[in-house]
Amino acid sequence: MTDVVNADIRRTILDMVNKGNASHVGSALSMVEMLNAIYQSVDTQKILCKAENRDRVILSKGHGTSGLYAVMFHHGLLSKEDIDSYFLDGYSGPQELDSRLS
Repeated sequence: MTDVVNADIRRTILDMVNKGNASHVGSALSMVEMLNAIYQSVDTQKILCKAENRDRVILSKGHGTSGLYAVMFHHGLLSKEDIDSYFLDGYSGPQELDSRLS
């Protein structure tokens, strides 16, 4: 896997928040480095397969959802469609964190 660049994650967050007219961009941007480092150290294949012994990431900063989702997207855990539909009409995902995604 190639290293995910923090600047690319930030661009994704800004695009998501802008398209969806969402808020809490500061919370999302403030945790990019931390989340990227965490997701570079977990076994994303086990997460994708929902293996019983998969790594789990717990984030209590609920207003940073767009940051978490952008990092998950860049690590292959969410689709482009998930990111492009963030907080738009018909968006079925949560604005705040959802434990079912990790």
